[in-house]
Amino acid sequence: MQDSSEDHGSEREATAQFVLNLRGRGIGDLDVLRAMESIARRHFVPHHYRDLANRDLAIPISCGQTMPAPWLAARMAEALDLTGRERVLEIGTGSGYVTAILARLAGHVVSIERYQSLTLAAQARLAHLHIANAEVHWADGLALTGATGSFDRVIIHAVIVGAPSAFLPLMKQGGRMMFARNIASHGLQPWQRLVALSRNGAGETEELDICGCHLTALTPGKSAEL
Repeated sequence: MQDSSEDHGSEREATAQFVLNLRGRGIGDLDVLRAMESIARRHFVPHHYRDLANRDLAIPISCGQTMPAPWLAARMAEALDLTGRERVLEIGTGSGYVTAILARLAGHVVSIERYQSLTLAAQARLAHLHIANAEVHWADGLALTGATGSFDRVIIHAVIVGAPSAFLPLMKQGGRMMFARNIASHGLQPWQRLVALSRNGAGETEELDICGCHLTALTPGKSAEL
């Protein structure tokens, strides 16, 4: 039987390599790297994919959804430019992996998930990791009202066509919103780009191209699928 100290040593080595791989992909924000190091992805990966947890791969989860590759999760967190004080709205909790990373980098995270089973699973994972500054709600991300409050940052794990008008009233002046756009179509695969939309004090918006990605369209309504 393998000694527990050997197990811990192997885990430390795997984590160190995981962070080195992120640095090799261009992630340079030390706070983001520390957050990625502190949140073990294996806690969020389905059991039958556990051996892929430290690989830079997107991984299927239940309800036909996918958790992003670590590099993309880190790039999104980096581009949100978090200082530790922000109130963040996340649309599309999924496994809760990105939620946990954002919670390490921001003041408070409100995450919305349309699938009930994913909501409950993400809540349980965050509780297990003692992450108290993130809350996950089963709701329609496109039907949020002012009662939700306003946010310094908004991250939407989906493609939006046109202006993200449903979310602009929820974003504070000087805030930033991240989502994907379909730029063009090459054959059967759309060419997508992750963009960050900033809103200045005058209410004017400006988009900044971040990187390529592959996300699905934002779906209205909430599902009771278990």
